[in-house]
Amino acid sequence: MKPLILTMRAFGSYNKETTVDFSRLSQNLFLVTGDTGAGKTTVFDAIVFALYGEASSVANRKEGIVLQSQYAALDVTPFVRLTFSDGENGEIYSPTYLKTIHAQLSAIFNHAVRFYHLPGNPAQKARTMGSEEHK
Repeated sequence: MKPLILTMRAFGSYNKETTVDFSRLSQNLFLVTGDTGAGKTTVFDAIVFALYGEASSVANRKEGIVLQSQYAALDVTPFVRLTFSDGENGEIYSPTYLKTIHAQLSAIFNHAVRFYHLPGNPAQKARTMGSEEHK
């Protein structure tokens, strides 16, 4: 997976709508640097939140309302949107694609739970990837 465009608003330390355009980079490896509190971890939290609905930090697990920016007005709706490619043939994917894949995986795992006694549906643990609530 290669991130192309990440857009955040009222998320973590990002108050205003902010877009990180990874497609403008001329190399495959890059460094995220900045002062303490500048929002470096928030960039990674936003990518993971867009995909899975929770932040990337295992030690400091945060979800939903806790990730809303303390700098944004309460009437500003926070969101995260991620567009990415598969990195191999340049196919571009968006939250709509993630939602479709999640629905298909969930259906397969529901079958496995019912007929093969799988203890639970892992797609439900990931919740609804690509849905409006995770943007």
